[in-house]
Amino acid sequence: MINYVIYNRCKTIVRVVLFTIVLLLTVNIYISNLNATEINGYAQKEKCLMWSDEFDGNCIDENKWQISDNESMDNNAGISYGKYYKENCSIKNGVLIIKSSFKKNKGNNENVLESYSSAKLKSSNENIFKYGRFEIRARLPKGKGICSETQLCGIENTWPKCGEIDIFEGNYLGIKNNVSQGVITDRFSTLSGINRSILFDTKIESMSSDYHIYGIEWGENKINYFIDGHLSGVYNPLYYSSITDKSVWPFDNSFQMRLDCVIGHTLGGEVQEDGWSKIKTTDNIDTYEDYMFVDYVRVYSIEKNEQSKTIKKNSIISKPIIKKAIKKTSSNKITVILKKHKKVSGYNIRVFLTKKQANKNKKYYISKKIKKNKNKIVINGKGLKKQKKIYLKVRAYKIINNRIRYSKWSRTVKVKIKE
Repeated sequence: MINYVIYNRCKTIVRVVLFTIVLLLTVNIYISNLNATEINGYAQKEKCLMWSDEFDGNCIDENKWQISDNESMDNNAGISYGKYYKENCSIKNGVLIIKSSFKKNKGNNENVLESYSSAKLKSSNENIFKYGRFEIRARLPKGKGICSETQLCGIENTWPKCGEIDIFEGNYLGIKNNVSQGVITDRFSTLSGINRSILFDTKIESMSSDYHIYGIEWGENKINYFIDGHLSGVYNPLYYSSITDKSVWPFDNSFQMRLDCVIGHTLGGEVQEDGWSKIKTTDNIDTYEDYMFVDYVRVYSIEKNEQSKTIKKNSIISKPIIKKAIKKTSSNKITVILKKHKKVSGYNIRVFLTKKQANKNKKYYISKKIKKNKNKIVINGKGLKKQKKIYLKVRAYKIINNRIRYSKWSRTVKVKIKE
């Protein structure tokens, strides 16, 4: 009888212990999931892809990017040597490649400064940003003296008053395998005379051999920085200043994205052969190259919990329907009649000279932004009266929380030319 009682008590204790273990594991999993889906009040579970480039085509999409060509590679202090060239960037196997190059004279063992070359891409004027989660998956160059960077730069003032958000700067100041992230403002910049920019540095030994995801979450009052999903820094102006004006927080305006590599200057530091690949030697001049590889660029919304579902629903804009498009032979004007489209802010119309260009949405002849919701639109383009075949397509846009969101493009329509 005693043994039976002891057995029952042991059995009860075992059940309690097992129940406690299961309960603790369940709570732990719940907390882990909560942390994974909600960071600093933003609902990651509800994040909505607003804009991206996966670099899947054969060439860079110039509807998304402006590519600098023959532009001076200068720093913000105005010192300039070397240039950005369009030919220094390309797409291969779904990856954007930015090539950096320099030459060295073997005779005097000095770098040929004017030979420094790389590439710079800026998001097009139609693709500007205000708030969101930005992610760039990239493999950075290792050559000594290259600073590879992706930034968001303000467009509503001069630097540094406009503000700058550094999503990453690889090998900043020539420090090997170092990734810097941070901000530059009017108060926190090298030009302020008192304060330097706010930077968060992370050592990544595999920066040049492996891909890493560099990201930010840019909200209304702070910016969180991430590398491979791990928090690497937080910029909250209240941590750094008792003043909270535009001099420390200019980040409530529109910003443009920029991808580029700087060779030398104050950003890259001294340029040496270390880490570069020697490509050729011609007339006693050595040519060196190195590369930045970008797998994708993605921008997500990070609306608050109570706003996420509403914003996601409102982001869906139906594509416009073109009822007819007419042009007189003696005129440069095209009249476009659209089916009435409710609750949009305006339209973007593109004119093409061949159907193939229109279907691929490349090499447009005219691109015009209409800032009103009206169903009759007149486009005036120089040289149109000489064209015998004209095609066009339209997309609608809507401004939601200061962010432009586009519909899909309409079908291609041939313009009817009348005598």
